[in-house]
Amino acid sequence: MALAIPLLNVWTGMGVASLGLQGGVGRLIQQEPGAGFSILLFCAWILLSLRLLRRDNSPAAAEREPVGKTASPEQGVEPNGAPTGHRKSILLVDDNAVNRRVAGLMLSKAGYRVVEARDGREAVEKVEAGDHGLVLLDVHMPRMDGYEAVAAIRALDGPNCEIPVLAMTASAMTGDVDRCLEAGMNGYVSKPVRSIALLAAVESWFDTKDHFGGEMEKAVQSLVPPTPNDEIPTLNMDQLDELRSYGGNDGDAILVELAETFMQGAKERLIAMDAAFEQDDRHELGRSAHTLKGSAGTLGAQRLEDLCRVLEENARMGVFPEDREPLDRIRDEVEEVRQALNLEINGLAV
Repeated sequence: MALAIPLLNVWTGMGVASLGLQGGVGRLIQQEPGAGFSILLFCAWILLSLRLLRRDNSPAAAEREPVGKTASPEQGVEPNGAPTGHRKSILLVDDNAVNRRVAGLMLSKAGYRVVEARDGREAVEKVEAGDHGLVLLDVHMPRMDGYEAVAAIRALDGPNCEIPVLAMTASAMTGDVDRCLEAGMNGYVSKPVRSIALLAAVESWFDTKDHFGGEMEKAVQSLVPPTPNDEIPTLNMDQLDELRSYGGNDGDAILVELAETFMQGAKERLIAMDAAFEQDDRHELGRSAHTLKGSAGTLGAQRLEDLCRVLEENARMGVFPEDREPLDRIRDEVEEVRQALNLEINGLAV
């Protein structure tokens, strides 16, 4: 309203002093009946120009750029204030919802813009259509695995075919690393992914464009020595605290979300394992064990991770379990993890 009064004074050619208009301008308004309207238009044009200039140069304007969808565990993770532009945009590809969520939190907290894909086919589509600086690509996925995906990416027309691709793979898997590099990937990060190793790998590529090697490879490969099985706790509490830290003030809520996602996925994998056992489906049995192993490793459930790893490796080598004992052990350990998670999140239902 304070702005409307002086504008009205200009409109009528009266009260010129209230705007500080003196001398020639004031005389012009008094002498020319239409001059007040002309000055009104001029003032309005100045105000509009200043407002547009301020809006275009503000940080909020940058945030309004069409950089994709907002945060969602199943879609892109785009934190407010994260740098935009392809050099800080990462395409994160993993069929495991727990792994995607945790890796996305790690990267987002470090200031990266993260866009997610659930399998290789979706990854190829997003590389072709998007403007990303790096792809983090899981190796074992349904529909199209990481090897097929990187081959399809390298076959794309245009500069996107040269995008750096880092595999996310379990280093213990014999031959995985060599096969990743031979397939056209630029490096790899060992799973389960740890924040220090992941950020070291990503930052080294963005900063130096050098392929993995030397100190960087040591950082990626440095894992905590395994503890004897009888000393392994159900959950690694240090790892849970680290997961909480990615959520900041919402750390407890993040842990509850991850626990719920894990238990839902574990339930589905156990059903799939049972069906695979009844149908003598070695491939599906190994795939389900692989998926559950990844989630368990991310949450720090090492005993469960080890049980799933043995089942997966046996399935890959053509060794099918003679009875249900391996599946029953995995089911019992999932229940142990569920109870430990319930205790950790103060008795909230998982």
